[in-house]
Parts: sequence; C-alpha cells; structure tokens
Amino acid sequence: MWVFKLFLYLFVQPALWMSILITFISYQKRIKNERMNFRIAINHDFYEGRHLIKNGFFFCIVGSVLTFLFGTMIPMQWIIIYEILICFGLLLYLFVNTAVFCLIGSLPLLFLLNQTVFKNQTIFKLINLDEHFLYASGSSVFVLCALFFLFRYLMLRRVNQFSLIPSIHNGKRGRRLVQYEWHESVLVPLLVLVPGDLFHSVLSFWPLLSIHGQKFELFILPFWVTGAVKFWRQPLAEAVGKIRKQSFFWLGYSIILGVISIFLPKISVPGLLLMLLFLGIQSVISRKRDQRAGRWYAETNNGVRVIAVQPHTPAAKMNLKAGDIIISCNGVNVTNEEELYKALKLDSTYCHFRVRTYEGDLKLAESAIFADSPHEIGLIIFH
Repeated sequence: MWVFKLFLYLFVQPALWMSILITFISYQKRIKNERMNFRIAINHDFYEGRHLIKNGFFFCIVGSVLTFLFGTMIPMQWIIIYEILICFGLLLYLFVNTAVFCLIGSLPLLFLLNQTVFKNQTIFKLINLDEHFLYASGSSVFVLCALFFLFRYLMLRRVNQFSLIPSIHNGKRGRRLVQYEWHESVLVPLLVLVPGDLFHSVLSFWPLLSIHGQKFELFILPFWVTGAVKFWRQPLAEAVGKIRKQSFFWLGYSIILGVISIFLPKISVPGLLLMLLFLGIQSVISRKRDQRAGRWYAETNNGVRVIAVQPHTPAAKMNLKAGDIIISCNGVNVTNEEELYKALKLDSTYCHFRVRTYEGDLKLAESAIFADSPHEIGLIIFH
C-alpha cells in the first residue's frame, strides 16, 4: 500500500505534468510543420506519447534496481535544485535541449550557492548542505549521470527514418536543402534513497529505512532524460551511431569518475564541471563536422529526391529511404514531382522504380500500389 502512495506523490510534482504537456505540444508542432511544408503529415502516430510511457516504465524498473545496487543516496537539497532546473529546462525544451546540463550542473550549482554570502538567508537555508556531505554526494550524482547516458543510448536504438523530422531550408546556390532531426524526452520515476526522515515526520505512511544506524527515506525522483540527433550531410545510421558512441563514452566517464569520487570526494564538482565543458565543446565540433561531411540532402535535377517515407505505405514496403533519388518510374525517366506522378499513372496497380541511394548505389524497387491513387504511394518529395 505504501508503494502506491509513494508513486502517487509523483503525480503532484509539476515536472511530470510539464513533461506530458511538452510531449503533446511537440507532437502537435511536428504535425503542423509537416502539413505546412509538405501538405500532409508524414507520420500521424503519436509515438512521442507512447515512447514517453514505455520508456518511463522500463527505465523506472532498470534505474531503480541499479540505484539500489549502487547504494545511491541523494540529499534533498540536491533534489530541490535539480527539480527547479528541470522545470526551467522543460519550459525551454521546444527551443533547446538542456536535460543533460540540468543534471550535471545541479551539484556545482548547489556548491556555488552554499559558498555565497546569502547562504544564511531564509530561502537559501532550504538548500544549505554540509560541505563534506555535498562532496560525498558526488558519487551518487555520477551514478545518475551514468543512468542518463545509458537510457539515452537505449533510446537511440529506436531511431528510424519514420521518427525523423525533416525541414526544408534554402541553400546558398539556390537549391533547397533538407535537415533531419530526431528528439525525444522521457521523465523517469526513479526510486532513490534520501538521508533523513523529513517526509516520514509529516506523513506517517512514508517508508523509512535504517541502514547502519542512519535513517533513509524512499523518494520518487522525476529523472529527466532526452535524446537528440540532427544532421544535414550524413546517413541516418552514421549520425545515430556517432551519438551512441558519444553516449557510451560519457557513460564510461561517469562510471570511472563515480568510483574515483568515492575515495576522493572533492574531485566530484571539478569532474562535473569538466564534463559540462567538454560536452559543450563536443556539441560545437559535431555541428561543424556535419557541415563538412558527405552529400547534402538537396534538391536535384537528375531525378526525384525522397525527403521522407510515410509508414505502412507502398513506398515503405519498397524499402525506400530518405535521401534516395528516384531516377525512373515504370521505365520512364523522371526529374520532378509532376513527371513522377504522371509515370505512376502508366500502371494503376503496380510501380517499378530505379533508385540511386544516398550513398550512390543503384537499386530496383517495386510494389503494388493503391488502385488509381498514385498520390497515396507514401512519398514525401520536393514540390
């Protein structure tokens, strides 16, 4: 019964409802932009909401087990700072992804606030924390960082062309270019240990544990995890692969620093600040490298560029990919939207494509299509 009451507390936390609202707004924004740019929604599925629930449930179980195995103890002062940061981060999520910076920056910010001349003011007394205990919390924060990058790594495994969001931009040479991005957000209800008996003293049902004579409470932490991929000039698999490698690297960094900070607690704050610095540098370098990578996803005169493919359509069954160039349709060379749909009408129930992939390889694709409905083949192209 107390477990139910404990999870019920999660529903009074503003971060949960903000996360749900932002997820719904992200879906509505995606559909609106696709209809504005392509006259049709590429993917009507509210996969953002479905993944929010599925990932939240799965990560809750995995994360809670791991935090208990590693003896993760989070002070309430850190939780206050973190929850304030993620509430601001959620408000800005539609414009900038700050989830990782909210997590990594929380302990250095708490350290800074505890060093200010205002720490004796009433509002700062709520987050006043003994310096020794603050440093000792570093290993637990690194455990949370490791979980963040583990969860991000797992989220990236779900990325496919049907979850990409394309946007059209004008290039320098008059050609239109396509940028692709993917982003998802999940709020994980993470079960952690909090030193003290603050909640139990007010709510008698609140579970209280005693470990080696020290009191600990169970707490449901709203743990915000996000993943994002954005690229102009790379294959999807390559772009996702790079972000996964980066996540795996920072997962290892968090584990190593977490172990070291157990024995050298004072390195936790510098270690987190260094992590923040290099994450920022990595983001800038990745953006510049993408600009110098392979081919642009650009409008072409040598065929019809596929911008996106709608799921569960003939184009999807033909395994057409974003970035492919349709050279011919039903034996007729095509160079624009009008010629493509005219060639599709040559056979009302079947189509045969000759395609050059983004990587430059040639392939054949064919499938039955909806009778006398060439525009329902499921292709999103320049028009």
